[in-house]
Amino acid sequence: MLDGSDLKSVRKNAGISQTDMAKKLDCDRRTIINYEQGVCEPKTSQLFRWLSVCKIDLKPLAAQLQGMKNSILILFTIAYFTPDIMMSSYVAILGLFLVFGIIRKSSSITFAAVTLLLTSLLEYTSLQILVSFLAGLENKTAWHSSSIFLSQSLLSFFALIIFINQKRIIKCTFLHSWKHSYSYSLVLTMSFAYFTALTAAAAVEFILNRQYAFKNFNFIYTYYESLVYFGWAVVIATLITMALEDLKQNK
Repeated sequence: MLDGSDLKSVRKNAGISQTDMAKKLDCDRRTIINYEQGVCEPKTSQLFRWLSVCKIDLKPLAAQLQGMKNSILILFTIAYFTPDIMMSSYVAILGLFLVFGIIRKSSSITFAAVTLLLTSLLEYTSLQILVSFLAGLENKTAWHSSSIFLSQSLLSFFALIIFINQKRIIKCTFLHSWKHSYSYSLVLTMSFAYFTALTAAAAVEFILNRQYAFKNFNFIYTYYESLVYFGWAVVIATLITMALEDLKQNK
């Protein structure tokens, strides 16, 4: 896929200024700069408009996108939803499990939901803060942009440590008097480890790709959102299983 430097080269070869490109894409010049510096990526519709304005043949790109759809199936299909919609849905589902855990007085479900919910909200907040900060930063490097992934990795790592010590934490809170089961603790612990490794790998790959021109190292960065959604699906499936087991034990 095209990165920021490719977009810049295409624009310059077409003799179009950043200001003119902004007008044609119905956005401001800062957005164009962010696209070209790799701070953020244009949506598919914006990308096609960019190439169309620069009079680039879109057939090869369309064929590439079609091949990608066929190869990754469900993961790529999920990626059609905007990140905000996916994040809101995920947080809402976690909130439902939190309510369920409280009503059922299940310390394991409540603890898992709280940890996941707080981690997700902190990651989303830190993402918005960093994106806003980087948007106004001059002379950005790949190291600056990779801080987005590194912050996510750090938060996931802290959540991993918390979850590893969940038994001790539960014993020190009012949750110790509630029923608890640690049957699925390993799965959720591995999920936090997965998110930590994924975001760290994305940061390393981003730096290798943008700073040192290792163009072949872009799989995680390209499919990052889909890989995150996969992890979320595992988490939700695990929580559903825990809830069903809790209901079954009380029959």
